[in-house]
Amino acid sequence: PSHIWNKSTTMKSSILVFVIIAAATVALSATVSDAAIPHGHTHHHRFAGGFGDKRAPDAEVAKAVAAVSSDLATRLNIADGRCAPKIESYSTQVVAGLNYLVNAKLRDGRSAKFTIHRSLDGKYELSRASLA
Repeated sequence: PSHIWNKSTTMKSSILVFVIIAAATVALSATVSDAAIPHGHTHHHRFAGGFGDKRAPDAEVAKAVAAVSSDLATRLNIADGRCAPKIESYSTQVVAGLNYLVNAKLRDGRSAKFTIHRSLDGKYELSRASLA
């Protein structure tokens, strides 16, 4: 009967659409994650979620901190506007880009904790900053 053929065709079409959407979502997720990962990072940092393990300072985080240093000085009320924190450790979080959670010592000996966001197009923005 024709009514069985129509229900079967509709069901097959619905399943096909679901499979295509699921495959596209997985492919897009992998593309965004790969674009957000700096060169040389290990596979366990490729998934969105919480911050990863603390790491020693390196050129990558130093570049991020340098890019937001004047904003950091303003947020932390550093009077002379110069902010050259000594990075003690940092961790990263994959989002729509990459977040750096940085622990540092200021020139006056106080500890600071701040988050820097690097967008997918490589621009840095200070998200949060506080004295620890």
